[in-house]
Amino acid sequence: MKPTNRYNAVIVVNNPAEADRICDCCSDYGIETQVFDDPEKALKVCRTNPPNLVVVQHELQSMSGLELINALLRISWTISVVMIVDADEETVHDRTEGLGILGHMEHAADLERLKGHLDTFVNIMASTAQQS
Repeated sequence: MKPTNRYNAVIVVNNPAEADRICDCCSDYGIETQVFDDPEKALKVCRTNPPNLVVVQHELQSMSGLELINALLRISWTISVVMIVDADEETVHDRTEGLGILGHMEHAADLERLKGHLDTFVNIMASTAQQS
């Protein structure tokens, strides 16, 4: 489902080249992306212009993905998050309980799972827009 509105996403990964496929997939959903390998720079951008969506790698250079998600929630609780982490569903749920993430993908090339999360994201955004 392609949205009629444009949304913006921040992707935070250690190797920006790994984000190319994620960016392409987001673009198919009408989501503009910015890629960062420095979580501090990503947070600075998010403070200035909170994104609708963040895709974050679990282990980053200067902080964990969970620390980044917690910082994002302090910026805006409405930011949707997808985490890239090589773990099973139960482990991810235990680690992220209470953070309200959309879900996870096992690696940056896990595009089928990403598409499922993007479908959910677009539906959430559409229902939010209808309520406004």
